[in-house]
Amino acid sequence: MKIFKKSYLGTLLIATCIISCKKSQKDGLPAPVNTIVSSSTLAKLKQYGTVINEGTTPPDITGVYLIQPNVCPVDNSAEQLKGETFDDYLYKFSKQDNKSFTIRLDFTSNDDSVVDSGSDSTATFISGKNNLFTVFAQSTGVSYGVNYTTLEVVSGEISSSGIKNLQITKYLQSKGDDPTPFLTEVGTTRIFYDSDYLSDRQTGTTALGLIKQASQLKSVNHPAYLARPVRH
Repeated sequence: MKIFKKSYLGTLLIATCIISCKKSQKDGLPAPVNTIVSSSTLAKLKQYGTVINEGTTPPDITGVYLIQPNVCPVDNSAEQLKGETFDDYLYKFSKQDNKSFTIRLDFTSNDDSVVDSGSDSTATFISGKNNLFTVFAQSTGVSYGVNYTTLEVVSGEISSSGIKNLQITKYLQSKGDDPTPFLTEVGTTRIFYDSDYLSDRQTGTTALGLIKQASQLKSVNHPAYLARPVRH
């Protein structure tokens, strides 16, 4: 009887550990996310208010969405743009693969001049569960002759009509020599959100046409939100 009890308890402990480990993996972030952003940086962004939806079963978010009105509630740079309203943006998510946790992100400002557009496709990952998701996109490029690396974190809740509570965090990870300076300082964190709390799903040809122009770019080669003065 004693041997049975010990065996039973041992089996119970092992089973509990397996369940706990599986739960931990399911509720955490997919491993590829760690290749583009450290846990310490994520903790710092969370302190500023960045929403990060963990999980390894993200919902399908493919589609085009309009961010309008686009407001900046957080800016830790010298420019202090907190409270300003910025250009409307269209964001497109495509090629989502929940096995590799990869996704493609294209974006463009919603006007005929397309002054700010680009594509994040080489290091872009998705996490989440149920209807909540977070996309992590790392971009490298050149703006005003200055090399840079940025991280973009996009979070929200998918619905039939669009994305609820969509939030976009822009974080400047590094930059090259910039004596003027043209770009804001490394470590700058700016958070943007759709202030009517719903980024409507787009189906019109105008929106899709703008996104098509953006997808022709190989990288974000004019990220206006990094410049001084900053214009998202």
